[in-house]
Amino acid sequence: MNGSFVFLTLFWLGILATLYSYVLYPALIDLLARDKRFWPEHWPEGRPLPRVTLLMAVHNEEAVLPDKFARLDELDYPPELLHIYIGSDASTDATNALSEAYAAERGQVRFFAFRQRRGKASILNDLAKAAIADCPAGPQHIFLITDANVMPEPNAVRELVATYAHPEIGLAEARLIPLGRRYDGISRSEREYIRREARLKYREGLLGGVMAGPFGGWYSLRSDFFCPIPPHHLVDDFYLAMCVFERGGKAVANLDARVYETVSHEIGEEFKRKLRIGAGNYQNLFRFWRMWFPPFNLRAWVLFSHKVLRWLIPLLLLLSFASAVVLWWMGMSLYGWAALGMLLLFAGLPLLDMLLNALGIHVLLLRNVHYFTAMNAALLLGFLRYLRGIKQGVWQPTKRI
Repeated sequence: MNGSFVFLTLFWLGILATLYSYVLYPALIDLLARDKRFWPEHWPEGRPLPRVTLLMAVHNEEAVLPDKFARLDELDYPPELLHIYIGSDASTDATNALSEAYAAERGQVRFFAFRQRRGKASILNDLAKAAIADCPAGPQHIFLITDANVMPEPNAVRELVATYAHPEIGLAEARLIPLGRRYDGISRSEREYIRREARLKYREGLLGGVMAGPFGGWYSLRSDFFCPIPPHHLVDDFYLAMCVFERGGKAVANLDARVYETVSHEIGEEFKRKLRIGAGNYQNLFRFWRMWFPPFNLRAWVLFSHKVLRWLIPLLLLLSFASAVVLWWMGMSLYGWAALGMLLLFAGLPLLDMLLNALGIHVLLLRNVHYFTAMNAALLLGFLRYLRGIKQGVWQPTKRI
């Protein structure tokens, strides 16, 4: 095997992996999931509704909590079966005062003010432990995990609960509807990405309950499938989804349970969020490697194609670029042009978009390339952060529009 063959393989590996994960794989899922249905439309009439315990970890969320509490009060679910547990991760603004007042005014609400900053995972663990102490874990006790800035429609709990009429379902996510769009930021690109992800995960669920990770702002799981999240882990939703799979449960997306979130506008803010998520993704990649390798069954194939491969794409594209440069140096001029094309695509076009944006000119195609490049760069830096070691799971609320 000569050297050129090795570099040719590395070059095409990155290119084809990117096309497969973002283009071919979604098309295959659309084809395979056509006309399928996995869970009942409604909770069976006459069967007792389960208790739902909403778990919400908060840190300095005074700007959104009044609206959040108002939306929770509008939820269409029997009040005696809906319990709310709020945990403040050493908040320093009015979060504690607002939460204490809400708990005092409304029944079935418990508030925990934690003095030491520990991170979302630790807060959720403590809330889940308290909830199970109050009501034993089991199929008739559903956890609903939410972020403070995600606003539900009144039926968002009832619709998610309906999916658990199927006995194998251990986790169900809601349909995120992004709000806010401005032409001088990344919100249009973020909205399109969220829309495509929602469609893809919904169809993965239709294939047999193999949805590759929920939207973390509003998702549910059977309390007996909950397992303590390592305190230093940064992505609780994917971790819990993998625990559900490990215990033999299924995961689905219910498009009838709708929630709203204002999407990111500033690319710097979204970059920081994706960097944190990226580091957490690599934690889960190696923690649950037996779930996706080898990718020879349906669940492993979905996890590998949708998640693992995308997390590796920044590294693979770097290898593609470096291989193209080496092949050009070895006398294959075509790959010199390929290296130049990649440089223009992933560096030149984002720089052009930044320049045009400063001049008030907004081209969606350029913005999408800029967004794709920045988010993959965040993944790459997240990988480096993972390699350095992650000691804690604290977070800051993302700045929204």
